[in-house]
Amino acid sequence: MGYDETYEINLQQITQVLGINIKKKQFIFTSLHKFFSGEKYSSYEAYMQDNIRLEGQKVGRKYFLSYSIQTREDLIKEIRLSKTSMMMQYLLTSYTGFDCRVEQEAIAEHLEKLYLYINKEIKNFTDNIEIGYDVKKMLEIISDSTIYSTDGMEIEQLTNYQLLETYLDLLLQLQMKEPKKVMIILENMDHLLDYLEYEQIYLKMREITEKFDCWFLISTSLHGYVIVDTENIEGIQIVNDDLFCLPSYEHIYAFLKKEYPVEYEWNEAEVIRGLKEIMQYIGKKDWSIYLKGNVFLKLINQSLGMNLEIQSIVNSLEMAFLQDDNVI
Repeated sequence: MGYDETYEINLQQITQVLGINIKKKQFIFTSLHKFFSGEKYSSYEAYMQDNIRLEGQKVGRKYFLSYSIQTREDLIKEIRLSKTSMMMQYLLTSYTGFDCRVEQEAIAEHLEKLYLYINKEIKNFTDNIEIGYDVKKMLEIISDSTIYSTDGMEIEQLTNYQLLETYLDLLLQLQMKEPKKVMIILENMDHLLDYLEYEQIYLKMREITEKFDCWFLISTSLHGYVIVDTENIEGIQIVNDDLFCLPSYEHIYAFLKKEYPVEYEWNEAEVIRGLKEIMQYIGKKDWSIYLKGNVFLKLINQSLGMNLEIQSIVNSLEMAFLQDDNVI
């Protein structure tokens, strides 16, 4: 990977970045987060400085407010109370609300009575001192709170799905209180969630993007791990030896009708299913289909009591094309 290369991403409000060139994907995500988060560049990161363009134009580092989630621990950090966490941002916006101010005044009134009582006791033995408190310190007391789950567990005991669901709920609440243009980078989602959980989280992200100016970049690399339909297909990028941005469904359908080695009447479900099967490997130069390997797999899995499902049977023309790309 050369740092003088140009990587073009078709940025959508939900962009799924696939492919098994992990090094290149990390460079893209690190560049985006480093730039828009406003973090200082280290001396060894000089090659990353000012390397972001949107539609070919330079943009300011505050164009997006950027968050980056790479691991389960990153989610926990954002849900805990710390100076820079998302939970603290939510707390600060809630703390200044009208209802909270009413409660603060009630607490201050009770504290005033408590301190009057204590100072009265102190006056019994000295006239030189008394004690007091700073109302501004009240937020420090609240910010020192511990976050638990609703059933009293430590948040570390929550599942990855529950943590990510909570994270998105916090994001939604922050956007409702103070809407901002936000980029959320979620790396290795296939390492955090199973596929059905990912489908639910994807739907939650889609609901957020329909209401607010939030942009999600999601990376996966496991086989078949992508949400694809005719509406979101142009937001899918594959990063391998080449970068490939999927065109519209209509374009893909027309390509299949014209180029497929057998005349076939494709339906939408078959096209989507076929794409899911091969997306992670598009643009990989040394990728090969090892048919005997699948025989090995079937033998081994059968010895474990598992069956290998054959999802489709290719005919002689399709097999000839797989063996020789000059058939068409």
